[in-house]
Amino acid sequence: MKLLERIAAVGARLHLAPATVFCYQRWVREFLVFHRREGEWIYPAALAAPEVEAFLTALARERRLSASSQNQALNALVFLYKQVLAEEVAADHLGRFCAERARRPVRLPTVLSQGECVAMIEAIRAGSMQRLMVELLYGTGLRVMECCTLRVRDVDFDRGQIMVRDTKSRRDRMVMLPGALAG
Repeated sequence: MKLLERIAAVGARLHLAPATVFCYQRWVREFLVFHRREGEWIYPAALAAPEVEAFLTALARERRLSASSQNQALNALVFLYKQVLAEEVAADHLGRFCAERARRPVRLPTVLSQGECVAMIEAIRAGSMQRLMVELLYGTGLRVMECCTLRVRDVDFDRGQIMVRDTKSRRDRMVMLPGALAG
């Protein structure tokens, strides 16, 4: 089985999202291309901390990637060595490395005021499914996908709670049902 296929198989076994597996495959491919010498591929087990460090530093210095992209690449390589190649390399194969890291810009978040939120909700036709969904998102802090997959049986009007199932972290949780929506 080829390396990228092994990444897909291990990712599926660990229930990683398909987008995550695809992203990890892309970063591992870039890592291997980065260390390709004279047309010869170097198997990842022969590469260790200095090579990972050189790759991550090149991403920051030469390609000027954002900190989040560099973190994705790092996570992909850690996944490769700790999950995919775990039986072929020692547990401390990567050891410690100190790559140059991209800097995250410090930005204040843009937040709507309470009045702006009310105006946005009021702009949606009353009684529509879209308005109910926006009110649920605003009042409960649900993620969009959680709101889209919400079922009537997950809403407990007596207790004023909503059971949120199959969340991003794969754990069910309870959120409070806003009083304005319960009536």
